[in-house]
Amino acid sequence: MEPDEPQADDEAMPSAAPRPGRCHLLLSGRFNSERVNNYMKAVKRRLEERRIPAYMVQAQVGQSFAELAWIGLSRAKGMVAFCTSDYGAYTGAGYETFHELEYAHDHQLQIFPIRLCEEWPPAPQDNPRGTIQNKLVFKNGLAFIDDRQMNNAEGAADQIADSVTSSGILFN
Repeated sequence: MEPDEPQADDEAMPSAAPRPGRCHLLLSGRFNSERVNNYMKAVKRRLEERRIPAYMVQAQVGQSFAELAWIGLSRAKGMVAFCTSDYGAYTGAGYETFHELEYAHDHQLQIFPIRLCEEWPPAPQDNPRGTIQNKLVFKNGLAFIDDRQMNNAEGAADQIADSVTSSGILFN
């Protein structure tokens, strides 16, 4: 090795901090309804009781919701999509369910849809981009959990936990 060749522990080299790997399920949904938020939190609680790591953005004062969403997505091995009628709408915000679904699909993350709306797949009103993408991703052959009444969050979480456990996606 040449004397002036940088060493791995040389201060001139920026330290490469270990990057956290993909390690959880991202819970993806629209945060515009208290009822849906409570349902999502109940699913998260039950998944965690079943030892399934779940990530739901909960920004505190001064934190960036967008940044937390992208961090959670970048570390996700799979995604639970809480499919309300406006799920997947393209709003231009840049950190919406449209982009979460696009990322999950593009990166071949396993998607666990929970149907919370009447029309399937969700067709956000006056939102052709979201409607088209939802039709592409939530195709006919993709099994989903049907809980349109939002009265069985624990049962939905149990089905997801069973699927995650049997597929091994979080543990390989």
